[in-house]
Amino acid sequence: MADPTGGTTNEIIATLEREFPRWHVWQGISGLLYARRPLTSPPVVVRGEDAVDLRDQIRGWEGNHA
Repeated sequence: MADPTGGTTNEIIATLEREFPRWHVWQGISGLLYARRPLTSPPVVVRGEDAVDLRDQIRGWEGNHA
């Protein structure tokens, strides 16, 4: 997976999960990155085309729900 942050998919996921420990991050079949926040009701899932996009989506959600 090509990513502006320059890491492999596993490195990107690990970096995002360290930055956002309350989120679980994975890569979908289509190549998009997804993050979900466990123990939320209703369930919260955000997605992004790359690590930068996903980081922005997580920050946006947290900014609106802090």
